[in-house]
Amino acid sequence: MKSFDRTSGLEVEVGYHSQHIEQFLNQYVDRASALKPSLFSQSMEEHRSMNAHLAVGAKYVENLIGDMFYDRVVGDAEQLGVNSFVYFHAPWCGHCKMVEPVISDLHQHFTADPSLPPVRIYRMDGTKNEVYYPGVTIAGYPSFFLFLAHNAAVPIEFHGARTQDAMQHFILSFVRTNP
Repeated sequence: MKSFDRTSGLEVEVGYHSQHIEQFLNQYVDRASALKPSLFSQSMEEHRSMNAHLAVGAKYVENLIGDMFYDRVVGDAEQLGVNSFVYFHAPWCGHCKMVEPVISDLHQHFTADPSLPPVRIYRMDGTKNEVYYPGVTIAGYPSFFLFLAHNAAVPIEFHGARTQDAMQHFILSFVRTNP
């Protein structure tokens, strides 16, 4: 096979043999398990800015960014035994704006009552952060997923009424029945 060398301006013979192709494919397959998709995520600076109110002890829902999703939600579930309820929203979404106070009240409820199982409530801007995780598909906003401490690999999507009572009942029905 011939190719044009832009540096010299000459045609050069390029040898693509089956062994070269096989070597390339083997290298690709060997690294395939380590390959990760390139997802967009807000920066750590934006994350610190969004959560600055948490540093002063206020009881607000923590904002997540895409780069932290796995460590905070799945990693903490496996290592610390923490359940997580993640709310994916879009800043322009009217339904999301209406559910914001419900999410804040839900967060207050789980942080104020020590007799309840540990559940972290997170908020993630789905327009600026992507999540690549089996079972999590954001088809619209708002979207809600529960990650259980004992089985974070299988997220459970919430489709019920967007009220504190409905969400609380949903979370507790899974958390209390699956220690």
